[in-house]
Amino acid sequence: MAAKYIFVRMLRGTRHISSNTARHWATWIGSILGVTSIAYLVSSGIPIFSSLASLIGAFFGPIVSLLPISLMWIRENYHMRATGSFSTRFQLGWAAMIFVFGSFILVAGTYGAISDIKAAFDVGLTSKPWGCGDNSNSV
Repeated sequence: MAAKYIFVRMLRGTRHISSNTARHWATWIGSILGVTSIAYLVSSGIPIFSSLASLIGAFFGPIVSLLPISLMWIRENYHMRATGSFSTRFQLGWAAMIFVFGSFILVAGTYGAISDIKAAFDVGLTSKPWGCGDNSNSV
């Protein structure tokens, strides 16, 4: 998404944004390589990047995907709970279960990721950014 954003911003208003030209392809490949390089440097430079990615996923994943969808379905179909068929009531229960499951993932996943980061700092598993120490956990 970042590469596409850069690509569109650089070529906005020109014929190259939708034409198969050398400038089009050079801009596209350059934006892909640039964003990939920056992503690699950030992920290799942060010692606890995997734990940080877990925290971000556990916090934002349910907020973006599970919770809004279930709440929107419940809001649109809640009036049919008494007059609806068994299928409608089952779907309402299913949406409620997805909301509960998403809430559990949000709370438990965030707690687990935070405790993992805290444990890494307490034990000293973190190293300096771009450090050359052994990170294979085989020693």
